Amino acid sequence: MRSFSSAVKFFGLLIPIIAAPAFASGLISGQELDTQIRQKLETIGLSGTPAVNPKRQFAACSSDLEISPLFGNWKTVSVRCPDEGGWQIAVRTRIE
Repeated sequence: MRSFSSAVKFFGLLIPIIAAPAFASGLISGQELDTQIRQKLETIGLSGTPAVNPKRQFAACSSDLEISPLFGNWKTVSVRCPDEGGWQIAVRTRIE
């Protein structure tokens, strides 16, 4: 019985270690979001510094993120994950 208890404890500690990389790959960092917004701005001839916390985490998106202007200009953009149950946020771009 003692070895069973030890095995349960061992695997109980091992599972989060194994699962952590899989969970982490299911996220998009704020830094990655910043990069994608900057790239989108560059394609239309603009430069900016998106107001995104680089440490913030967003749910991964199996589709490409959709980045579009809000309020008729690029000072604020909508970033949207078009997946079913996806997400959407507004980000100030601080266009230079």
